[in-house]
Amino acid sequence: MVARIDVRSLVKRAKEEQNSCSRPQDANKSYGALAAETVRQHAQQQTRLDLTKASVSTDIQKLFYLPEFVNQAEELQLLAAVDAAPATRWINAGERKMQNWGGRPGESLVREKLPQFLQALVELLLAAGIFPPEQTPQHVLINSYGKSAGIPAHTDGPLYSPCVATITLGGPALMAFHKAFPDGTPGDLVSEVCTSFGFCLASETFGHAGSPFLTPF
Repeated sequence: MVARIDVRSLVKRAKEEQNSCSRPQDANKSYGALAAETVRQHAQQQTRLDLTKASVSTDIQKLFYLPEFVNQAEELQLLAAVDAAPATRWINAGERKMQNWGGRPGESLVREKLPQFLQALVELLLAAGIFPPEQTPQHVLINSYGKSAGIPAHTDGPLYSPCVATITLGGPALMAFHKAFPDGTPGDLVSEVCTSFGFCLASETFGHAGSPFLTPF
Protein backbone atom coordinates (compact mmCIF):
# COMPACT_ATOMS: atom_id res chain seq x y z
CA MET A 1 0.00 0.00 0.00
CA VAL A 2 1.37 3.43 -0.94
CA ALA A 3 0.46 6.31 1.34
CA ARG A 4 -1.16 9.25 -0.43
CA ILE A 5 0.60 12.37 0.75
CA ASP A 6 0.53 15.85 -0.77
CA VAL A 7 4.26 16.14 -1.54
CA ARG A 8 4.13 19.73 -2.80
CA SER A 9 2.43 21.10 0.33
CA LEU A 10 4.75 19.20 2.67
CA VAL A 11 7.89 20.45 0.90
CA LYS A 12 6.50 24.00 1.00
CA ARG A 13 5.78 23.63 4.71
CA ALA A 14 9.32 22.36 5.34
CA LYS A 15 10.81 25.42 3.63
CA GLU A 16 8.52 27.76 5.57
CA GLU A 17 9.50 26.15 8.89
CA GLN A 18 13.17 26.39 7.93
CA ASN A 19 12.83 30.12 7.28
CA SER A 20 10.96 30.66 10.55
CA CYS A 21 13.72 29.10 12.69
CA SER A 22 16.16 31.64 14.06
CA ARG A 23 18.42 29.26 16.03
CA PRO A 24 20.00 25.85 15.16
CA GLN A 25 18.22 24.08 18.03
CA ASP A 26 14.88 25.44 16.79
CA ALA A 27 15.60 24.09 13.30
CA ASN A 28 16.48 20.73 14.80
CA LYS A 29 13.16 20.50 16.66
CA SER A 30 11.17 21.83 13.71
CA TYR A 31 12.55 19.47 11.09
CA GLY A 32 12.57 16.51 13.45
CA ALA A 33 8.91 17.06 14.28
CA LEU A 34 7.88 17.51 10.65
CA ALA A 35 9.71 14.37 9.48
CA ALA A 36 8.27 12.39 12.40
CA GLU A 37 4.73 13.54 11.59
CA THR A 38 4.99 12.64 7.91
CA VAL A 39 6.70 9.27 8.37
CA ARG A 40 4.34 8.32 11.20
CA GLN A 41 1.39 9.09 8.94
CA HIS A 42 2.92 6.75 6.36
CA ALA A 43 3.41 4.06 9.03
CA GLN A 44 -0.24 4.25 10.05
CA GLN A 45 -1.28 3.56 6.45
CA GLN A 46 1.41 0.99 5.70
CA THR A 47 0.39 -2.65 5.32
CA ARG A 48 2.64 -5.66 5.76
CA LEU A 49 4.74 -6.29 2.65
CA ASP A 50 5.30 -9.59 0.89
CA LEU A 51 9.10 -9.60 0.93
CA THR A 52 9.31 -12.69 -1.26
CA LYS A 53 8.39 -10.41 -4.16
CA ALA A 54 11.35 -8.13 -3.37
CA SER A 55 14.07 -10.77 -3.31
CA VAL A 56 17.24 -9.55 -5.04
CA SER A 57 19.23 -12.72 -5.66
CA THR A 58 18.65 -16.45 -5.50
CA ASP A 59 22.26 -16.75 -4.33
CA ILE A 60 21.57 -14.83 -1.11
CA GLN A 61 18.81 -15.77 1.26
CA LYS A 62 16.82 -12.94 2.78
CA LEU A 63 18.26 -10.10 0.75
CA PHE A 64 15.48 -7.75 -0.34
CA TYR A 65 15.31 -4.44 -2.16
CA LEU A 66 12.32 -2.11 -1.95
CA PRO A 67 12.76 1.03 -4.07
CA GLU A 68 10.99 4.20 -2.95
CA PHE A 69 10.20 2.81 0.49
CA VAL A 70 10.00 6.44 1.55
CA ASN A 71 8.54 9.04 -0.79
CA GLN A 72 10.12 12.30 -1.94
CA ALA A 73 8.66 14.45 0.82
CA GLU A 74 9.76 11.99 3.50
CA GLU A 75 13.24 11.81 1.99
CA LEU A 76 13.65 15.61 2.05
CA GLN A 77 12.35 15.90 5.60
CA LEU A 78 14.52 13.05 6.90
CA LEU A 79 17.61 14.59 5.32
CA ALA A 80 16.71 17.96 6.83
CA ALA A 81 16.28 16.39 10.27
CA VAL A 82 19.68 14.70 9.98
CA ASP A 83 21.36 17.93 8.86
CA ALA A 84 19.75 19.85 11.73
CA ALA A 85 21.26 17.56 14.38
CA PRO A 86 23.85 19.17 16.68
CA ALA A 87 27.32 19.33 15.15
CA THR A 88 28.64 17.32 18.10
CA ARG A 89 26.63 14.34 16.85
CA TRP A 90 28.86 13.95 13.81
CA ILE A 91 31.94 11.74 14.03
CA ASN A 92 34.52 11.77 11.24
CA ALA A 93 35.59 8.28 10.14
CA GLY A 94 37.81 8.32 7.09
CA GLU A 95 35.82 8.93 3.92
CA ARG A 96 32.55 9.22 5.80
CA LYS A 97 31.05 10.95 8.77
CA MET A 98 28.39 9.41 10.96
CA GLN A 99 25.82 9.95 13.68
CA ASN A 100 25.15 7.31 16.33
CA TRP A 101 21.67 7.21 17.91
CA GLY A 102 20.19 4.89 20.54
CA GLY A 103 23.36 4.27 22.50
CA ARG A 104 26.62 2.59 21.64
CA PRO A 105 26.47 -0.96 20.25
CA GLY A 106 27.72 -3.50 22.75
CA GLU A 107 26.98 -1.30 25.76
CA SER A 108 23.51 -2.46 26.74
CA LEU A 109 23.46 -0.25 29.82
CA VAL A 110 24.16 2.88 27.76
CA ARG A 111 20.83 3.56 26.06
CA GLU A 112 19.07 6.65 24.85
CA LYS A 113 15.71 7.27 23.23
CA LEU A 114 15.75 7.67 19.49
CA PRO A 115 14.77 11.12 18.14
CA GLN A 116 11.13 11.25 17.08
CA PHE A 117 11.91 11.23 13.36
CA LEU A 118 13.96 8.02 13.73
CA GLN A 119 11.37 6.45 16.03
CA ALA A 120 8.74 7.11 13.36
CA LEU A 121 11.00 5.42 10.81
CA VAL A 122 11.25 2.39 13.10
CA GLU A 123 7.44 2.32 13.30
CA LEU A 124 7.30 2.28 9.50
CA LEU A 125 9.73 -0.65 9.33
CA LEU A 126 7.62 -2.55 11.87
CA ALA A 127 4.38 -1.81 10.03
CA ALA A 128 5.88 -3.10 6.78
CA GLY A 129 6.93 -6.34 8.48
CA ILE A 130 10.65 -5.77 8.06
CA PHE A 131 11.24 -6.34 11.75
CA PRO A 132 8.96 -8.33 14.10
CA PRO A 133 7.73 -6.44 17.19
CA GLU A 134 9.95 -8.51 19.48
CA GLN A 135 13.00 -7.32 17.54
CA THR A 136 12.21 -3.62 17.41
CA PRO A 137 15.33 -1.67 16.34
CA GLN A 138 16.86 0.39 19.14
CA HIS A 139 19.95 1.67 17.38
CA VAL A 140 20.42 3.78 14.25
CA LEU A 141 23.72 4.58 12.57
CA ILE A 142 23.60 7.42 10.03
CA ASN A 143 26.45 7.45 7.52
CA SER A 144 27.18 10.31 5.14
CA TYR A 145 29.54 9.72 2.22
CA GLY A 146 31.09 12.21 -0.14
CA LYS A 147 31.17 11.75 -3.90
CA SER A 148 32.96 8.53 -4.95
CA ALA A 149 33.56 7.55 -1.30
CA GLY A 150 32.82 4.12 0.10
CA ILE A 151 33.80 1.52 2.68
CA PRO A 152 35.44 -1.93 2.36
CA ALA A 153 33.45 -5.14 2.59
CA HIS A 154 32.53 -6.03 6.16
CA THR A 155 29.92 -7.76 8.30
CA ASP A 156 27.78 -5.82 10.72
CA GLY A 157 28.39 -8.37 13.48
CA PRO A 158 26.20 -10.37 15.86
CA LEU A 159 24.80 -7.31 17.61
CA TYR A 160 22.88 -6.50 14.42
CA SER A 161 21.73 -10.08 13.82
CA PRO A 162 19.48 -11.38 12.40
CA CYS A 163 18.40 -8.41 10.30
CA VAL A 164 19.74 -5.04 9.15
CA ALA A 165 17.74 -2.42 7.25
CA THR A 166 19.58 0.15 5.15
CA ILE A 167 17.69 3.17 3.81
CA THR A 168 19.43 5.25 1.14
CA LEU A 169 18.69 8.97 0.95
CA GLY A 170 19.96 11.82 -1.18
CA GLY A 171 21.21 9.87 -4.19
CA PRO A 172 21.98 6.44 -5.62
CA ALA A 173 24.24 3.91 -3.94
CA LEU A 174 25.97 0.71 -4.99
CA MET A 175 26.10 -2.09 -2.43
CA ALA A 176 28.22 -5.17 -3.14
CA PHE A 177 27.57 -8.39 -1.23
CA HIS A 178 30.28 -10.97 -0.63
CA LYS A 179 30.40 -14.38 0.98
CA ALA A 180 31.95 -14.13 4.43
CA PHE A 181 34.52 -16.51 5.85
CA PRO A 182 34.11 -17.74 9.46
CA ASP A 183 36.60 -15.10 10.65
CA GLY A 184 34.49 -12.34 9.07
CA THR A 185 36.79 -11.56 6.16
CA PRO A 186 35.09 -11.12 2.76
CA GLY A 187 35.09 -13.81 0.13
CA ASP A 188 33.84 -13.88 -3.45
CA LEU A 189 31.44 -11.27 -4.77
CA VAL A 190 27.92 -12.69 -4.91
CA SER A 191 25.66 -9.81 -5.87
CA GLU A 192 25.57 -6.05 -6.43
CA VAL A 193 22.56 -3.82 -5.79
CA CYS A 194 22.26 -0.26 -7.11
CA THR A 195 19.72 1.64 -5.02
CA SER A 196 17.92 4.94 -5.53
CA PHE A 197 16.21 5.53 -2.24
CA GLY A 198 14.86 2.42 -0.61
CA PHE A 199 16.49 -0.19 1.54
CA CYS A 200 18.18 -3.58 1.51
CA LEU A 201 18.16 -6.39 4.05
CA ALA A 202 21.09 -8.78 4.25
CA SER A 203 21.67 -11.95 6.24
CA GLU A 204 24.69 -11.95 8.54
CA THR A 205 26.36 -14.71 6.48
CA PHE A 206 27.28 -12.14 3.85
CA GLY A 207 29.56 -9.15 3.98
CA HIS A 208 28.75 -5.95 2.14
CA ALA A 209 30.53 -2.87 0.91
CA GLY A 210 29.17 0.56 0.12
CA SER A 211 30.14 2.75 -2.81
CA PRO A 212 29.45 6.28 -4.16
CA PHE A 213 26.68 8.50 -2.79
CA LEU A 214 25.74 6.09 0.00
CA THR A 215 23.85 7.78 2.83
CA PRO A 216 22.10 4.93 4.62
CA PHE A 217 20.10 4.77 7.84
